[in-house]
Amino acid sequence: MKHISLLLAACATLSACSERDMCLSRVSQEQRTITQLTEETRANVARGYAIGKRERVRETRHRCKVEQPDGSEIVTICTDVDTYTQRYPVAIDLNAERAKLASLEERLAQVRARTQAARQQCIATYPE
Repeated sequence: MKHISLLLAACATLSACSERDMCLSRVSQEQRTITQLTEETRANVARGYAIGKRERVRETRHRCKVEQPDGSEIVTICTDVDTYTQRYPVAIDLNAERAKLASLEERLAQVRARTQAARQQCIATYPE
């Protein structure tokens, strides 16, 4: 689902997308967001914990050749800096998470109906 959202967002920024495509993407945004939150919450309940994320920095040192101003090369120590996302377990209140899931599922049903009507309006307004 995340890939579809990114694709539609990229499509909306390109002038090659039709007004119909941009309209469909715009009216579907809330449904995509709630669907993503519902899937994440459902996975948290199934696992029994959430997954936290934090950005980390890793430095690695290695030997490298560096060219001097006179054209000669010397071997020295170089440092590469890499950033990555670390995932870790986070304790959750399962009862609260289940209540949140029920609320999201109810909201998703409402948004789906509204989105379907809005999509039909986009199709009527911008026929191919």
